[in-house]
Amino acid sequence: MELTMNDFTLIFTIGQKQGCSYMKIRSFTLPAILLPHATPAQDTVETLSYHFQFTAHGNAWGRRDDDAGIAYVLSALSPDHRDYLAAGGYGFIIGDGALSYAPEQITEGSYGARLFPSFTLTLDDQIVLNPAFNRDRGPVVNVVSLRGHVELEALL
Repeated sequence: MELTMNDFTLIFTIGQKQGCSYMKIRSFTLPAILLPHATPAQDTVETLSYHFQFTAHGNAWGRRDDDAGIAYVLSALSPDHRDYLAAGGYGFIIGDGALSYAPEQITEGSYGARLFPSFTLTLDDQIVLNPAFNRDRGPVVNVVSLRGHVELEALL
């Protein structure tokens, strides 16, 4: 199979505030693609995160606009951030004064089905080990979700 640039949509973004960088490649001719993602800690109070995602596109089973994926995320806190939270500090979404630190790990599986030209429904299951970097919150939490995505442009 010969590939051209028309076979891909390529997006490369660098986050200015968190130093986050990622690359997303969408292919309509390849059956699947692996997307690595890393978020390096910029200073002593940030989170370090590694994300690996494997997505299979529906063209492999006759549903071109569907996606099935699995992902793994490993996140850790810097020592200063750990100490701050253990001393009772609060972060944006974590912190209750009782941190029993452990790196957070997430395994996720999802299937997104394009039901109408402007509507996609996605079923998602996340298994979280040490949620909010706290082994006392788990050890394992299962989060199941159902998301609807409406593309308003397609309706106009």
